[in-house]
Amino acid sequence: MNTEEYRKQFTEDDAVGWECIDQELEKIYPDQEPLHFAPPLHYVAGGNDPLDGISVYKSEK
Repeated sequence: MNTEEYRKQFTEDDAVGWECIDQELEKIYPDQEPLHFAPPLHYVAGGNDPLDGISVYKSEK
C-alpha cells in the first residue's frame, strides 16, 4: 500500500495500529468480547497511569 492508497482508505480519526492488533487478537480469541479497563483520568489529562487502557481476554493457557 502506498501513501495515496493509505489516505483513501484511512482518515486521521482511524486508529490503524489498534485495528491491526484487534484483527490479530480476533484470530487468537475468536468470537470473544474482551473486557476493557481504563484509568479514571488519562495520563495526558493529569492521571498517574501512562496506559490509556487495556483489553483482557479469557485463555486456558
